[in-house]
Amino acid sequence: ILSCCYRTGQRYGAGYLIEVLLGKSSSRIRQNQHHNLSVFGIGTDLKEKQWMSLVRQLVALNLLVPSSDGHGGLQLGPEAPPTLRGESKLRVRKDLAKKKSHKTQRRSAPVSWSDPTLAALWDQLRELRLFLAKQQEIPPYMIFHDSTLREMVENQPSNLREFGFLNGVGKTKLDKYGPQFLAALKSFEVPIVEV
Repeated sequence: ILSCCYRTGQRYGAGYLIEVLLGKSSSRIRQNQHHNLSVFGIGTDLKEKQWMSLVRQLVALNLLVPSSDGHGGLQLGPEAPPTLRGESKLRVRKDLAKKKSHKTQRRSAPVSWSDPTLAALWDQLRELRLFLAKQQEIPPYMIFHDSTLREMVENQPSNLREFGFLNGVGKTKLDKYGPQFLAALKSFEVPIVEV
């Protein structure tokens, strides 16, 4: 993913880089000639969600950083060059497999809407969205779609950086609504699944 970021010009977001790695030949990729890159299609051993998990880890390690233009692109961070050259080793979580271990990862439990805590969190996020929508006199979906709220419940981001990686959260919505939704998320304890 670091090489893909570099070879595509350090201006595209995680979703686009992952599409290149998965070999998705979209019109945008063809138009940019990125289907001709050596990294095109070499990442099919991981699924899209697994790549996204890896991107989040690389951002946390400062190997990838959001570009300064504010358009959601990624660029190589200060720690990336030695890793790309093979001078330093990279250690990442092994939660990339489809079934995650619940022993070390509190947030790895699959969402169970029958769980009263998660159901209450879902309800609180929807109420917050409705409250903000009424204040601004706009439809609730213009703040966040249900799918984005569902991702909030499933991933339970703990800071603005993690929140910014949710689908449907751009820079404007991150700045405008991120702190309020993070506060709502932090007011709930993450359910721990016993193994």
